Amino acid sequence: MSYTPRSADVYAYDPALPPTNVPIVSGATAYDCPQSGNTFILIFNEALYYGNRLDHSLINPNQVRKFGIPLWDNPFDEMRNIGIETKPIFVALKAKGTKLLFDSRAPTDQELANCPHIDMTSKVPWNPGTVQLGKVSIVHEDPIDDPRSNEAELRQLDPIMQGMNKWRTVQQTIVDGERFFQQVGRMDDDARFADVPVRPSFVSTERHTKATAEKLSERLGIGLHRARATLRSALQRGTRSAILPLARRYRADRMFLRPRLKGKFSTDTAYFNHKSIRGNIASQIYFHKSGFYSCHHLSKVDDKQVGPTLKKFIADYGIPEHLTMDGAAVQVGRNTSFMETINRAAINYHISRPYQPEENPAEGGIRELKRRFYRLIVKHAIPERLWDFVLDYVVDTMNITANYSRYSDGRVPLEVITGITPDITEYMDFTIYGWVYYRTDGALGPNEIGRWLGVSHRTGPMMTYWILPRSGRPISTDTVQNISETEKQTDVVKEQMAQWTTDVSKILDARTGDISWGKDEIPPQLMFDLGLEDKEFKCNFNELIKAEDVDDGTLQGTTETDNIDAQNCVNMEIGLRRGQEGELQRAVVRRRIIDAEGNPIGVANNNQLLDTRQYEVEYEDGSTEVLAANLLAENLLAQVDEHGHRHLPMEEITEHCSDEKAVKMKDAFYPLASGTQRRRHTTAGWDFYVTWKDGSSNWIPLKDMKESFPIEVADYAISKGIQDEPAFAWWIPHLVQKRKLFLGKVKLKYWERTHKYGIRIPKSIKEAIEIDKANGDTLWQDSIQMEMKNNRVAFEEFDGDVEKLMGYKKITGHLVFDVKLGENFRRKARYCADRHKTEAPAALTYSTVVSRDSVRILLMIAALNGLNLQCADIQNAFLTAPAIEKCYLVAGPEFGEEEGKVFIVRRALYGLKSSSAAFRSHLAETLEDLGFSSSTAGPDVWM
Repeated sequence: MSYTPRSADVYAYDPALPPTNVPIVSGATAYDCPQSGNTFILIFNEALYYGNRLDHSLINPNQVRKFGIPLWDNPFDEMRNIGIETKPIFVALKAKGTKLLFDSRAPTDQELANCPHIDMTSKVPWNPGTVQLGKVSIVHEDPIDDPRSNEAELRQLDPIMQGMNKWRTVQQTIVDGERFFQQVGRMDDDARFADVPVRPSFVSTERHTKATAEKLSERLGIGLHRARATLRSALQRGTRSAILPLARRYRADRMFLRPRLKGKFSTDTAYFNHKSIRGNIASQIYFHKSGFYSCHHLSKVDDKQVGPTLKKFIADYGIPEHLTMDGAAVQVGRNTSFMETINRAAINYHISRPYQPEENPAEGGIRELKRRFYRLIVKHAIPERLWDFVLDYVVDTMNITANYSRYSDGRVPLEVITGITPDITEYMDFTIYGWVYYRTDGALGPNEIGRWLGVSHRTGPMMTYWILPRSGRPISTDTVQNISETEKQTDVVKEQMAQWTTDVSKILDARTGDISWGKDEIPPQLMFDLGLEDKEFKCNFNELIKAEDVDDGTLQGTTETDNIDAQNCVNMEIGLRRGQEGELQRAVVRRRIIDAEGNPIGVANNNQLLDTRQYEVEYEDGSTEVLAANLLAENLLAQVDEHGHRHLPMEEITEHCSDEKAVKMKDAFYPLASGTQRRRHTTAGWDFYVTWKDGSSNWIPLKDMKESFPIEVADYAISKGIQDEPAFAWWIPHLVQKRKLFLGKVKLKYWERTHKYGIRIPKSIKEAIEIDKANGDTLWQDSIQMEMKNNRVAFEEFDGDVEKLMGYKKITGHLVFDVKLGENFRRKARYCADRHKTEAPAALTYSTVVSRDSVRILLMIAALNGLNLQCADIQNAFLTAPAIEKCYLVAGPEFGEEEGKVFIVRRALYGLKSSSAAFRSHLAETLEDLGFSSSTAGPDVWM
């Protein structure tokens, strides 16, 4: 399969014969399993390759055993069959004289690509002269049921006990065919042990995690569905005390020829607001659409640091077949080391156009990276100057967890790229920034307290981790243990954790690592700054993170027009059916299609179903397709309700959070007048992070999730142990009891609230400006400007002291945003008063409306007499009537240059309780002045 840069001199038994130089390779042989009939590819790393000089293959039994695979070659052992015990097969050996062998053959190219691969030996360089084979004494105390059970191995569980085997008695017992325990006797009365630290008295089962989907979901911050898929696609061959070599980083730098990585990769630079504890200010991200990432941190964004990142990527994984990048000078410059590496490795590359981020898939990958990064930072309250450790952890865990990309086909990204099934053992015991014990001085020192920062890939032996001690300088060590929950409740540990937090906080103060980035220099999508992210995401964490406010900017744009040829479909989000199975995938309309002469293709029409304009649509995987506007409208209208909200089928629930609005356990019940305690029925304060079938994801309130997906929410709550919280306890037990009944009635749908007709709806001026900047237009800003221009007549500026406004009530207002389907998806903004801050009597708020019977009678009269019907609309109708209530407000940012001024409300502003009655009265007076009279049968019918 591949050569290494090393070879071996092989000597014959006869010393008179000269040695033979044999290359060391990673080779493969095909084994046809007689039980299942399936073919498996057995990979032997660090093997000797004789080419065609031998008609058979030779394997080293001890090299296989050293890799942790039991190989039974004792034909006189009556308790075991001779063979190699791998997973998922048992390779039976047969004897031919004094030789043991099994049948295999050379694999075909198709078998190498499609058949399961099984590593039989380690990739770690094998030197027979330095290998130390342990001696094992086994005592069979009980009958052994499985003739192929694992042979017990002597393992030293604690480095403190090294060098003390002289005074110990070691006994290993095989129980049920598995390595079970060691019994260690110790001479406690010997004076030579007086200064040896005593082992902790706590006994905990929390230190080593069982490989369950629930635990993996909690450790890596993924949903249960993805966790189960990851367990099916990854290995767990190592344990914390194992002597087995555990694969850490899959490197290709030992090969003469680097492997070529198929598919299109992309790269971009991500920037941070704070200099990390290791002095890094940015990170070069490499991305593949299967969900694979590789990050390389930079202390300075220049050619000397950006260029070598590509060399490191090639050394770790191989040469990418195609690489997309932007036009940054440090990458595409003529004499940069980055371009030198691309040319030397013969990489096919593409440079994206300026201000066209959609051409570089890495920017989309960085957006998904941000979501996981922010969640970990917030969930575990990790200091910002540790961002490079957190980013490393996010990248590592995303590479070894299954995702929903069609490029991964259900496999984990690292296997898609390298062809090697990854091992997740190193990540199973610890949580990022979790409390741990560690030891220094060769593991002979006392237990010290610290925080776990991730796996140390390039420092130390296997199972080595980064730890943050009280000094604030991260160290790498392999003697690490979780602090159990029982230990955390003791006063001693509480005091240690408090002291640790005080000392480290002084060192990791983010202000000491501030970086002065120019906001105009760095695109917002490349900044890891929660303050620049969308409002919807920040609202869920505004109590946990103090994010910088986004500058509102100045409202720009011209008055809205009714040009039907406007590109009204651009930036629309929609679900489209693709593939043979018609799977629904999320897509975004990017641009209008033009012909070779630059003229737009297709004809616009007020009726969306007759609109033939053509648009380029981009899917989540980066592929594009050209579709006509009428096809887009047909798909869109089939997926939305009468209000324009899109139906989203759910993939899985990934995360949850709660805020101060959530009812606490102590407040779960309230007393009735009779003294009976009644449970509160509320879902306030809880949100769920949901991944949808089309690949999108966002936060949804519990009240909406409970209505749309009650079974899934209940299962998730039970798996996370939150079913006893007040927001769940009042309905989950009832649902579990009648689960089958609910399954038959529930509709399992969620109508998307954040979008309307596929267009994202802002919730504030800040978010409207952010959407316009992202879309490259001013549609929402134009709608705000138009609305406030029309509303200005309702306000009268007041220059005096507000204390002299006797009888006036101070109110506030807000903007409501909408999309008008019948007006080519025109963006609409409506300024409304906050009616809950006023108290108007019922006499001022009562307003009659025309009845449906009256309308039907009028339609019948018109039909019988052949009359033409006409309809009209009054623009900003309420503002034509004077205000009944006495109110004033302080102008907000929507007023532009008049922000901060005091205005008296003179017109019936939308949102006031009396506005409907005021307009009805004003309209009646106007119609009467025009000579109309009210009908006796229907007071709201004027003739």
